[in-house]
Amino acid sequence: MIIRLTKVLLLRRQKKFEDTSSPLLCFIGGLSFLVTGFMGLMLGEVVPSFMKISNANPISIQMITIALFLGLLGMVFWVFSCITARCHSLLYERWFK
Repeated sequence: MIIRLTKVLLLRRQKKFEDTSSPLLCFIGGLSFLVTGFMGLMLGEVVPSFMKISNANPISIQMITIALFLGLLGMVFWVFSCITARCHSLLYERWFK
């Protein structure tokens, strides 16, 4: 059953952002914008504080763990901002050009 399910999922045509309807692009882009805004505000508050603390103290396993976690959050921020930018560019092409 798992093999059949993977075959169906792999053979199914993958959707692209270009094929998505405009209302759905607005929804996806709006949610991504909200996530990006929240992550940007949160990282903008936490990272400078973390840098001050890490510069004042010796390197420890907790600092490395927190740095890796903040790096992961930065990657999530980047992914959602790319989705927001892609939805914006597609909607701009459709509606204003």
